[in-house]
Amino acid sequence: MIDVYCYGLVELSSIYTLADKFPSADGYKEVERVVEVPGGEATNAAVVLSRLGLKTKIAGTWLGEDVYNKVKTYFDKENVDTKSLELKKKYSGPRDMVFVSDDGRTVFGWFGKLWFQGRKWSKPKTSDIKNCRVACLDPFMHKESDDAARLCVKYGKKYVTIDEKPERYIIKHSDVVVLSGEFLQREYPGAELDKLFEEYAKKCKGLVIITSGADKITYGSSKTTKKVFKPAKVEAVDTLGAGDTFRAGISFGLLHNWDDDKTVIFASMLASMVCMSGPGVTKSPSLKELEKFIKNTIV
Repeated sequence: MIDVYCYGLVELSSIYTLADKFPSADGYKEVERVVEVPGGEATNAAVVLSRLGLKTKIAGTWLGEDVYNKVKTYFDKENVDTKSLELKKKYSGPRDMVFVSDDGRTVFGWFGKLWFQGRKWSKPKTSDIKNCRVACLDPFMHKESDDAARLCVKYGKKYVTIDEKPERYIIKHSDVVVLSGEFLQREYPGAELDKLFEEYAKKCKGLVIITSGADKITYGSSKTTKKVFKPAKVEAVDTLGAGDTFRAGISFGLLHNWDDDKTVIFASMLASMVCMSGPGVTKSPSLKELEKFIKNTIV
């Protein structure tokens, strides 16, 4: 039995850490560090949860010959089950380049080719979902993401998902949906977050969470009162993977049947710890380290 099944984006990232801010056009900036490491929402969630002591399994995007061995070696080291990853010969990627600077992160990739030129990801296996306790699903695999959600509903498996409009099956039937402020601003420019929260809460059966980086976290459902939590103030070194880490923390709470308050606080603190290190989730904490941080931070 697997604790958490993670389905979604798996890719290879080249992460460049820059000295202070990202340069303007025609400018120059010194690169302080370069790390090549697997990334993507599903990847980061699986690794973070594994380091918290859970058994995790990964599936999703096909991997080309140029990245497969590097990705598999990384997952093997992190004790993530890779049996459902698919290697496609004569296929490249997926991969991206991420530039981390004092003013945020800038991503360059080839994901347009991945998403708009036919299916390039595995179909969710019934056996994987039947043999998990909780699922962590990306919505980006179109029909296959909804198929994974339907399998979760069919077999009574709780699942967490992220950034997508409320009409989608995967969103409406989720036990928890986490919506980033970045996603909402992009899809609903000028809309008030409180109104968007109410819209999602009416259409979704489960908990709705809206994050806004270091700003407030709004959460609740059609059956509960809307609440707000303010994340801990920390000195952020790298915010890459913070959102994926937050969702991992929500998955952890869902697995342990925690109440909404405890789950949101746990996930927020987990994301804060990842922001204090880097690059990405490469130094995400153990459960013991996280519990100590929470104890010392919350008064």
